[in-house]
Amino acid sequence: VVVIVIGLAGAAFNQQKEQELGFHEQMQIGPYTLICDNYTQEDNPNYSIEYAILNVYKNGKPIGQMFPAKKFFKASQQPDTIVANHSTPIEDLYVIYAGKNLDSDKPIIKVFINPLVMWIWTGVWVLIFGTVVAMIPPISAAAVPFVQRVRPTAVALPVHSEPVEAGD
Repeated sequence: VVVIVIGLAGAAFNQQKEQELGFHEQMQIGPYTLICDNYTQEDNPNYSIEYAILNVYKNGKPIGQMFPAKKFFKASQQPDTIVANHSTPIEDLYVIYAGKNLDSDKPIIKVFINPLVMWIWTGVWVLIFGTVVAMIPPISAAAVPFVQRVRPTAVALPVHSEPVEAGD
């Protein structure tokens, strides 16, 4: 439970930013810099998808590329957002492709930094594991069979008060 509380305390330090991000433009949030490498669109019979290719840096050091996307299913006419994330024990970085600005035709990128999220999930797993362990009976209790001792009861026999004569 303490691990979960530590994770929830990190929510006080959440950061978020939304910005239009054109080709080779950059976005800064906390220690992260995101640079737009490319935007692309693909179309197939089932869905169309637009996604961003972003180079991500933390404190100036590259940590990789992220590919947030927006997918549209043709048959059901339903959109779907594919969130790109980078998780560490310290914080999680979530990047969302929110679509394009209709006026500027630039893609809109939303970024969230959520500290200590991994600790919440770690706390949940510790809680589940502890519950399972607590439900297992101790080996010493399972090895000793329960024996109930039964005391024999006395049987009362009828007593005759009249003398019995022989020959009757």
